[in-house]
Amino acid sequence: MSAGEAHTAPHLDENQIAPQESAASGTPAAEITVNQSAQQQKDDRMKRHQERLEKAKAFETQYRKRLREIANKKSSFAGFEHSLPSFDSRVRQKHQEKTETMRAREAEYRQKLNEIAQKDSVLKLPDNPLPSFDERAQTRTRLGMNKLADADAAYKAWLQQRTVLQGQRIEKVAS
Repeated sequence: MSAGEAHTAPHLDENQIAPQESAASGTPAAEITVNQSAQQQKDDRMKRHQERLEKAKAFETQYRKRLREIANKKSSFAGFEHSLPSFDSRVRQKHQEKTETMRAREAEYRQKLNEIAQKDSVLKLPDNPLPSFDERAQTRTRLGMNKLADADAAYKAWLQQRTVLQGQRIEKVAS
């Protein structure tokens, strides 16, 4: 066989098993080839995924390196000796300033509150103290009983009037 003929002969992929090899195991050759083909596809996908991950990591590394270079770069503004503060340091500084003002206002509020607490109250109760609870309860009860008695007397008067009128009607009808 010449070199040209060897290339034209049926070529088996490295994942394929020749039919005579599969006969010994008892598994059909087509099934083994399909399983190996699926495994090969899975391996290829994993390899592509790993390559993409490596590219992303490399890009992230370059991006972070560039950010550090920019952060450490001297300011191009005349008169500045230091580079511009980073975003995090500016946020921390603003937070610290706001916290300091908040604490100063809180201290001022507490001081005013203590001054108010130390002063004598201008709202005084009158010199005549309120009657005791028992006295107030008895007074209210007495007033309520008087109201009920008045209402009861008015009802009895009305009832008497209605009885008289009803008696007069009955006499008219009877006569």
